[in-house]
Amino acid sequence: DKEFAEKPVGTGPYKLVEWVHGEKIVLAANEDYFLGAPEIKEVIFKTIPEDGTRMVALETGEADIITQVPPSELKRLEAKDGLSVTSGATTRAIFMGLDALKDGPLANKQVRQAINYAIDRQQIVDTILEGLGKPVANLVLPQFDGYAEDVTPYPYDPEKAKELLAAAGYPDGFSTTLAVVPGAVEGVKEMAEAIAADLEQVGVKVEVKTMEGARQLQLELEHKMDPMFMSGLGGPYADAELLIRISTGTGQRYSNYSNPELDALMQEAASCMDDAKRDELWHDVQVKLMDEAPLVYLYQRYAGYGVSDRVKGWQPRLDELVLSYGASLE
Repeated sequence: DKEFAEKPVGTGPYKLVEWVHGEKIVLAANEDYFLGAPEIKEVIFKTIPEDGTRMVALETGEADIITQVPPSELKRLEAKDGLSVTSGATTRAIFMGLDALKDGPLANKQVRQAINYAIDRQQIVDTILEGLGKPVANLVLPQFDGYAEDVTPYPYDPEKAKELLAAAGYPDGFSTTLAVVPGAVEGVKEMAEAIAADLEQVGVKVEVKTMEGARQLQLELEHKMDPMFMSGLGGPYADAELLIRISTGTGQRYSNYSNPELDALMQEAASCMDDAKRDELWHDVQVKLMDEAPLVYLYQRYAGYGVSDRVKGWQPRLDELVLSYGASLE
């Protein structure tokens, strides 16, 4: 598996030429592609973590397409000659992970519910994301089969949060840490700081810690992350069963939560062949997730892209994949 990951062999429109980890991937057109050779003969994906450097790369012509344009930069880029911007909903939901398996406050359902009530999701979307997002109740988004429109996000209610904390035995709150990877998605560090400020209002003192993306992934897989951490799932994995299972299923790779009742309900929904009954079961799953609050679901990501006018025929995708086949260059 490791060797194949380093030297993949596929049947798509492009072939791998070079992969410099953390720096770039170079692809060359597959002239024998069964749907026809790509018009763009070479595609280079460059890793540019810093927002400002990415903007400069587009403006100077070093890059033809850039991803993760900060919402505050969309209007500025759009005003530039030779450039355009585009943004839209994706199949990725951003959430705050909670470690509910280890002994401590987060193992208590009332504490998890309190944290959900304490966070002003709409304020985050309106200010940090400048409206480019939509608060969500869980990972089942409107684009997915089984989406339950009547299951809505936790309302912002700090007084309710305080009541629940007191009922759980934490009337004075508690202290914890929140890990974040700056640049992972638009405004995520500012988001973590806003969440920490909201939680402080109900007595939960949060230290925001930054870390590198590969390190967070490793710690998530080892189930050694901080008690709280910023994360997101979706993209090409746009399937409700997969996303919920790997994030909250017992023993699953990204899950820090266990509930056999939820596991059984998900399994029943995933294996049901009757459309109407399956939708009912997924509705029950989403209601259960609201009550158990295994994570703090925040918002549906709206991705922002900057595009040079010399790129023709390219459109962003819901699943966040950046595909070059079908596009051309002037």
